[in-house]
Amino acid sequence: MGIQPDNKITIHGFTSFKSDRRIEDRWPASLIVHIIQPSVLSEIKTRNISNNGLFIETDIPFPVGTFIRMEIKLDTARIHVAGYINHMTDGLVPNIRPGAGVRILQMRMQDRILWQNNISQIEKSTRGEIAVEPQIR
Repeated sequence: MGIQPDNKITIHGFTSFKSDRRIEDRWPASLIVHIIQPSVLSEIKTRNISNNGLFIETDIPFPVGTFIRMEIKLDTARIHVAGYINHMTDGLVPNIRPGAGVRILQMRMQDRILWQNNISQIEKSTRGEIAVEPQIR
């Protein structure tokens, strides 16, 4: 069973597909994120990250599909990322805070390199243990 056409999302000229299956490994990471657009939060944290996405912990119910620009603080630099809200969790699962899955659409090449290096460092420090969390859609 493949991705159906009604699962297609196009935002700001970028097309992506929603899926209930993860296509990338996710790594535990608590990074500081500043939301630039929409400007509703001053500082939040990530729960996990992947090559093309991240999960941010927030009580604000962003509508799925919301375009988002953010600045993410890595150990060595701050990077700028544009993406969209791919899914929300409601916080009804015990011990798991509510939040939003963000699909990365765009980042500068030098920021992409820093992002990939950060993921590589996390992967080495966790000895390859991938973050496993329930998926709530």
